[in-house]
Amino acid sequence: KRPYEKITPLDCTSQFEEKPTEEQLRNYAQNYLKNTSLTEPDIDIKIDFLQLWQTPGYADIAAAERVSLCDTVHVYIAKLGIEVSCKVTETDYDVLLERYSSITLSNASVYSRNSSLSGALGSIRDEAQLATEAINRVETQVTDVRTLSVQQEYFNLLAAGLFGLHYSSGMAEDGSTVRYAHTAEKLEDSAYAWMSGINGFFISTDGGKTWGHGWADTEKVVKLAVEAVGLSADALLSGVLQTSLVKIFGTDHFFWEGDAICLIDPENDKRFLKIGQYTEGSYGIAVSSDGGLNWEAALDFNGVSDGGGSGGTTTVVQGETIVKSETAPTSPAMDALWVDKASRRLKLWDGTEWVVIGYEPEETGPTEPPEPEKPTDPETPETGEDTETSPDTEGTEGGGV
Repeated sequence: KRPYEKITPLDCTSQFEEKPTEEQLRNYAQNYLKNTSLTEPDIDIKIDFLQLWQTPGYADIAAAERVSLCDTVHVYIAKLGIEVSCKVTETDYDVLLERYSSITLSNASVYSRNSSLSGALGSIRDEAQLATEAINRVETQVTDVRTLSVQQEYFNLLAAGLFGLHYSSGMAEDGSTVRYAHTAEKLEDSAYAWMSGINGFFISTDGGKTWGHGWADTEKVVKLAVEAVGLSADALLSGVLQTSLVKIFGTDHFFWEGDAICLIDPENDKRFLKIGQYTEGSYGIAVSSDGGLNWEAALDFNGVSDGGGSGGTTTVVQGETIVKSETAPTSPAMDALWVDKASRRLKLWDGTEWVVIGYEPEETGPTEPPEPEKPTDPETPETGEDTETSPDTEGTEGGGV
């Protein structure tokens, strides 16, 4: 057991295609340690030796046999059958005999021919294993691609049989991949074609020559798909059609718009007739002779009416509905306007009562007739003479009293 822990970072990203589990990582680390010398301890070897460079037979090669501090020497270990390369880190010199009695060798590393060959073979084995795994991954990917291709071909045939559509792929001008769906087997022969990719979704009605309908990548509608190719009502089997957002044409003079059926006089396009909601909050049958500015109700839920159930007409001014009648409208909305034809006043509903708005002239009391300059008796007409004749004495004799 080593006296201390030694930590070495190990990158094994290339060994796994997906995120490995803890057990897989541990197994890989154990196999890695078996094939490397990472866990081998550092060995210090203390040996006694004879200085051959001092003997007569080695006099000519004494310089080659001399060992000094920090030299690298090779040692053969017979019991292990290996040779190691070591560095001289310590020497024991006998000054009396003038010779080295022992030396200490450290940082031993195996370099023998057999050991080197085994290491090389192990390295080759590892490389071969990695190559085999890479080949297996490539074969798996090729198989997956082939499977996807077969599946795509099957789905293309299925879609062509069920919906009359064919599918193909291509490349856009910017190099991105696009997918096509077309009504004919070939794109150029198709009456309708659809193209989708990173740039948007588009529709063509000329075999892919132009793509003038659909949605761009900026989410801007080029042209509605239903408007481009039409929609068969036979395909609508159930559901709810929100007519508030749809305008249904019958003819130029009869159509459904919003919550009302509209009729236009063929001889005068200013004359309208609506069945349904003709103004906001008003339902029934109403007519207009000024292009929809003013509406006169002919029939509502209360029966025959002269206009909004209030005996008058309904005017729409910049989105504001104003009822003109002699009687107050029923169930008015807050801040509703009403022209009272009886008093000729514009009134506003404040939630509790109708309040006159606008200029209201001040009321003044009755005035007395002016005094005449010369008082006269109303029973005696003016004759223009100074004398007056009493009617009581006229025609009597002696002027009776």
